[in-house]
Amino acid sequence: MKKLLFVWILIFSASCSSPTKQPKPAEPQTASKEDEEVERLQRAVRERESWSLSKMEEHYEGLKLQPFYFLNELLNHALKEKNWDKAEVYANDFLSTAQKFKSDWNHGNAIFYGNLALAGVAIKHEDKKAATRLIKRASLSPGSPQLGSFGPFNNQLYTSILTEIYNSGERRALIEFAKNCKHFITKNDPQVSKWSLDQIDRYIDQVSKNQAPDYKRPE
Repeated sequence: MKKLLFVWILIFSASCSSPTKQPKPAEPQTASKEDEEVERLQRAVRERESWSLSKMEEHYEGLKLQPFYFLNELLNHALKEKNWDKAEVYANDFLSTAQKFKSDWNHGNAIFYGNLALAGVAIKHEDKKAATRLIKRASLSPGSPQLGSFGPFNNQLYTSILTEIYNSGERRALIEFAKNCKHFITKNDPQVSKWSLDQIDRYIDQVSKNQAPDYKRPE
């Protein structure tokens, strides 16, 4: 069961696109039967990445497992297709469902990505005040295994939203967002912690100097 939980965590890192190599969480040793189930789940995740939003929705309707772990995929597909109406629906679903699972490891993902997606919707409607309020809510997420290891800039779908907010001129709010995100970076692994905190500091430095952030890590 521990390894299956590990795979569900990896689902939320499937679309990570940092230009540098990312550290991988240690994978626990398990029985071969569980290995086969893990491999099946990983293949399914990779296959779904190429699906259209409508196909994802059809699949979601037929799910018998807990949908909380699938809402992030639906939200990502809506963002990928720039379907902002659907993105708003799934972001709100993700956030409302998270309230029922406050002790679940995925709760922090929902708070972070759900609010960032809604900030994207707000900035599309040129509502900068709402966008800045929502990224602050995102940054106050309690964190998750993914966010703790990979940091807040691990998915281009969401960094593109932050870039749009930067282009709107709300740079002070972005600096506050980045500083707040430091609290959920893991402290269990000094190397991983430095890896993520250095990226956040680089981001803060760029935004402070009115330089468009590139989300890279310091050399």
